[in-house]
Amino acid sequence: MTGDAPARDWAKVPVGISDSARPPCPVHWLVHEQAQKHPETTAVDDLTYCALDAWARDIASTLADLGVASGAAAALQMVPGARQAAAVLGILHAGAHIVPLGPAEPDERCLDVLRETKATVLITAAGTGDDNLAVRWRAQGRAVLELPAEPPVEQNKARTPIGPGTPGDVGPDDTAYIVYTSGTTGRPKGIVHTHRNLAQFALWLSAEFGMGPGRRTAQWAFPHYDAALVEIFSTLVSGGTLCPVPDTMRFDAGALVEWLGLKQVNLLQTVPSFGRELVFAITTRNPAPDLHTLDHLLFAGEAFPEDLARDLARVLPAARLVNLYGTSEVILATWTDIQPGMTGPLPAGRPLPGRLVMVLDEHGRLCPAGVTGEIVVCSPYIARGYLGPTAPHESGFGTMTVSTSNANELPLPCYRTGDVGHWRDDGLLMFDGRRDRQVKLRGVRVEPAEIERALVAHPSVVDCVVTTADNKPGELAQDLVAYVVATPGQGKPEIWRNHLLSTLGPEIIPSYFVSLEHLPRNSGGKVDFAALPAPGLTRSPQSGRAARLQAFLSWTAGLGTPGRSDDRGANPGDKQVLADEGNHIATEPETNRGGTSC
Repeated sequence: MTGDAPARDWAKVPVGISDSARPPCPVHWLVHEQAQKHPETTAVDDLTYCALDAWARDIASTLADLGVASGAAAALQMVPGARQAAAVLGILHAGAHIVPLGPAEPDERCLDVLRETKATVLITAAGTGDDNLAVRWRAQGRAVLELPAEPPVEQNKARTPIGPGTPGDVGPDDTAYIVYTSGTTGRPKGIVHTHRNLAQFALWLSAEFGMGPGRRTAQWAFPHYDAALVEIFSTLVSGGTLCPVPDTMRFDAGALVEWLGLKQVNLLQTVPSFGRELVFAITTRNPAPDLHTLDHLLFAGEAFPEDLARDLARVLPAARLVNLYGTSEVILATWTDIQPGMTGPLPAGRPLPGRLVMVLDEHGRLCPAGVTGEIVVCSPYIARGYLGPTAPHESGFGTMTVSTSNANELPLPCYRTGDVGHWRDDGLLMFDGRRDRQVKLRGVRVEPAEIERALVAHPSVVDCVVTTADNKPGELAQDLVAYVVATPGQGKPEIWRNHLLSTLGPEIIPSYFVSLEHLPRNSGGKVDFAALPAPGLTRSPQSGRAARLQAFLSWTAGLGTPGRSDDRGANPGDKQVLADEGNHIATEPETNRGGTSC
C-alpha cells in the first residue's frame, strides 16, 4: 500500500475466513496503486491510468466543494466509458458511495432512488443538465454535476500521477455502493454493499481469470447493475484495460462479435441466453469474425444449459468457459469451469473464497447430496441488507451460527437466496431454479426451467422461456406458454410439442407455443417477463391466410392432447365447429390479414 492509504480495520481478518480472502484496502486505492506502477498503461478507452487517476481526484475535489461529505450518497447516471470510470473512482475518493442509475430508467423511479438514498449530488454527462431528471433534482435544491467527455487537458497530458491527497477515513465496513433490484415483490430494493465486499470480490475475480496488465475486458453490463461495477474494478485493480461496449451493440450479437474481434477483447461476461445469440452470430457471419483473443467467457444470472456449452466449445474451442452463480445480495457465491465432455445439467460449482454455501430444507436442516432445498450463503462479504423499510418476510438477511473446523461456533451474516438447488456427490452445487418461478399446474408442481432445458435441446430452438398463461409465476395455473425463438425456417409448434412429449411427462407440456424473433430483455440482459406478449395477441411471423391457417391448425392440434387438462379437450361437436372454422380460414380472401399464437 502506498502514500496515505487508509488502514482502519483493513488488517483484521474476519473470523473463520482465510487470509487469502482478505482485501488489503478499498478498490479506489488499488487503482491508484496501478496508476503509480503503470502510469502509461491504457486503463479505459484511450485514457491512461495516470490520466484516469488524476481525473478521479479532480472529481473528488469538486464533489467536496459541492458539500459531498464522507459517508454521503452520490448518484451517477451515465453510459459506460472513461468518464463513468473516473466518476465512480472520484465518488469513492471523496469518501462517498456510488448509487448508479440507469440512463434509460424512468424519472419517477430515479427520483425515488435519489430520495431513499438521500443522495447529495446527481452526476451526469455534460449536456444533459436540461434533462427532466436533472431539472427536477435541481428544483429540490440539490446539486447536479455535469462531467465533460474528456478530462481537463493538463490532466490528459500528465506523465506522473498526482499525489494521494486526503483519502478520508474509509473503512472496510463503510458503504461502497447501493444498487437497486426489483426482486420478487416488484418494489425496487436498495442493496447495500461495503468496501470489504467489493474489494474482496474484485481481487478474486481479477486473479482467477487473469485480468491484469496486457489483458482487455469488455464492459457489457448496463451501468446501473452491480455487474458493471464488478467489470470496472476487477479490471482496474489489476492493471488491465476496460473496453466499454457501445450501447448500440450490447444486444446486437452480430455487431458485438465483430467489435470483440476489432478490440481484441480477452474476457466477456454475459448471461447464458445471450450466449446462444453469440453462437448463432459467430456461425452465420461471413466471413467468420476473428475472435482468437477471446479466451475467457464468463456466464452468470441464469442456468447454464448443456447444449450451450457444447455449442460454445465448438465455435470458440480455445476459450475458457466459466459458470458463476449468485444473487446481487452476495455479488456471486459459486463458480466452476465448464469442462469438455460434461453431460447432463451443468453445475453452479463450488463456493468462492470467503463464502459458506448451504442447502437447507424447509426446517432449516442441511440437505444431503441429491436432496433439493433452498440455497443459503453465509459470509462476511454479503450485503449489509436492504436500504429503507423492508418487511421481515421480504428480506432474506440474517445471522446463522455455524460450526468451524476447530469445533467453535461462529455467527456469520447469511442470505437466503430464494433459489433452490442440491449438492452433487462430488461436492458441486446444482442450481435448480427459483422458488418464485415454480408453479402448480393443475395440481402438479412444475419448474419452468426444466421445460426450457428440454425445449432448447431441440435443434430448431435458438432460445426460449416458459411461463404461465397469465404470467404470474408462483401461483396456481391452468396453462403454460412457451415463447420460442427458432432458427429461421425451422421448427413449428407441433414439432416442439411432440419433442417435449418424448422427454417430459405429458402433464407439464405447454398449452401454447408463441414464436418470437427474439425474447424481450431488461437492461441486465435477462428475460423481461412483463414485456412478453399475451398468447392471443401475438402475430405469427407470417401474415395473411397462410399464417392464420398454420396457427389455427397448430393450436387445434393441442386440444384434447395430454398436454391440456381433460375438461378442456374438444368434444365431437367442438371438433365440427373447429373444422368449419379451419375451412373458413383456408378459403378466405388473402387480403384478410391476421395473426395468432398457437
